[in-house]
Amino acid sequence: CEISCRKGHFVMNIQVQIYICSRDRIEDAEKTILSQGKQFADKYGFRIPHKIIRTANAKPCFADSELFFSVSHSGSYWACAVSNAELGIDLQRYQSCRMELIAKRFYHPKEAAWLNGKGQEAFFLVWTAKESYVKFTGEGITDDFAAFSVVDDNGNIDACNRVFFQHIPFSEDYSLCICTPGRAAAEIVYETDKKFF
Repeated sequence: CEISCRKGHFVMNIQVQIYICSRDRIEDAEKTILSQGKQFADKYGFRIPHKIIRTANAKPCFADSELFFSVSHSGSYWACAVSNAELGIDLQRYQSCRMELIAKRFYHPKEAAWLNGKGQEAFFLVWTAKESYVKFTGEGITDDFAAFSVVDDNGNIDACNRVFFQHIPFSEDYSLCICTPGRAAAEIVYETDKKFF
């Protein structure tokens, strides 16, 4: 049995729907998020969310709903994940950066050691897992970002602190990761001019 974090509810079948579109199509993010929440609720038989509020630590969430969402954007894309379980999502476009310096400041020593000799794709696999985790917890990027490792003792990036990571194929120059309290069935819904696979 997989566990969701809100109000002690248990979630056995975690469903995630990821809506991806061009950033320039987002005129009203809240309206778009609510629309995606309605679409998910209709598809899976949940109460339709009508309002977005913020938790005590400023994490946005649906008011009075058993559904959850997380948002990310990078490059020219915007992504919104909706689920029946708590989640975090991160989307990152591969870009040139000073990977060693960033890893030294923001990565756990285990992650930095795992990255040694690996390239840009590995760097962004770790980054998207870490950022999806702090979106899951609602902490955001803080001074404690390097205090936890998403890379386990066997060099895998699939679980950390009782949550699971799923890197989802999106585009060869992007990394997309969701963090959920258990294995999830994820579906991508595109609203772009380009299909990725």
